[in-house]
Amino acid sequence: MSDGDNSNILEIIENDPYREYMVQVINILCFLHLARNLSNNIKAVSKTKGGVGTEREQKLEKTSKEACDGIKSLVEVVSKMDLTGDQKYDRLANNIRMLKYHLIGNHDECATPIDDEVLVPWNDFGCNGVTKLGEKDFMLNLISKRLLVAYKRCFLRVENAAKDLLLNLTTNRSESFNALIVKTIEAKRVDFSRSRQYNARCHLAVLSQNENETFASVCKQM
Repeated sequence: MSDGDNSNILEIIENDPYREYMVQVINILCFLHLARNLSNNIKAVSKTKGGVGTEREQKLEKTSKEACDGIKSLVEVVSKMDLTGDQKYDRLANNIRMLKYHLIGNHDECATPIDDEVLVPWNDFGCNGVTKLGEKDFMLNLISKRLLVAYKRCFLRVENAAKDLLLNLTTNRSESFNALIVKTIEAKRVDFSRSRQYNARCHLAVLSQNENETFASVCKQM
């Protein structure tokens, strides 16, 4: 598990530490870190190019929360569908691509027109493709400020991590455990990667995960 910015994961994968057991290390991105980064990136876009204090900032601030809530709901819905793993992945990724436009008031991607009067929804977040009364389409605003590409880029990482999202895993347990180790050995978080104590933390975290228990007695002895 990692937050996506883990600089050690490539080295771990290259070292292949469990090859003698025929176990391959893979990196699974933390759901909460993905959601937090998505929210922060949208907020950053809201404040660029004179956005502070504007209607655009208010809309994107709201969108930053709705995006995380919407993706969480989509994961729950798609994960329960009677589909293969790859089909679920494709479906979730497509839903997220539609959701990013839906959240800013543009519903062109949410439904397929059959004729001039009939729209067939093809999303799993409940939009029928019709703009609500009083709803404003902020896509034109983002285009006029040349911010649409930046806004879409906020979702790119989440779309590409659809497989990880479907696992719905977080690093909460690992981070809580690591925090306990750091507190016990009085290591500074900023430089722990340069210390041998980091290796001890890694081994203990793996043991905690494999044995499904904490190691309070080990922490006390350290």
